[in-house]
This record gives sequence, structure tokens and C-alpha cells, in this order.
Amino acid sequence: MKNYHMTVTKNDDENDVFRLLEGDAVKAELPLGSASGTEGLRQMFATLLEDLIEGDVSISYLDTPDYSVGMYKEVCKEYVVVLQNEINDAAAKIEEAGLRRTK
Repeated sequence: MKNYHMTVTKNDDENDVFRLLEGDAVKAELPLGSASGTEGLRQMFATLLEDLIEGDVSISYLDTPDYSVGMYKEVCKEYVVVLQNEINDAAAKIEEAGLRRTK
């Protein structure tokens, strides 16, 4: 099983971002309030689906204590719940279609 964490933080340019982590590795960084955010969400979901074909995927919220924009934290928490539900639905469909790869 691949375990991912999503958090909201500031990047090196001091912009607010959603960050998808696998362990300490940054798998995706989605700028908040920019036009590229929607495309970034699609790309992130595509990456998660590829991993899902290989095996189970879990995503959880990881708090960034020094990040102070409470509204973005709440949005991130809610998005993680929605994303995990989408992953669970996709996993069931992948399983039904016999698309899961076995190693």
C-alpha cells in the first residue's frame, strides 16, 4: 500500500500550496489561487490512479503547525476526504474491470 499525506503550506516563493507527500518526498505541489491549480489536481489524481492500478492507495491530511491560513487548512482537510472517497470508488472499478496489476 502506498500512503500519501496532503498538507497545505508555503513553497519557497512564499506562495500557498497544497503539497502531496509520499514519506518525505514531494509528489505534487499545487499552487492555490492560480489557473494552473486545476490542471495540477488532474495530474495529481492521474498519478494516484496509476499507483492504484499497482496496489492500494491511502491519503490522509498532515497538519503543518507553522502554517497560519486556517481557511486553506480546512479546505485541504475536506479535499482529502473527497479524494479518498474518489480513490476508493476508483479502486472498486479497477478491481471489477480486472485492471489491477499484480507483481
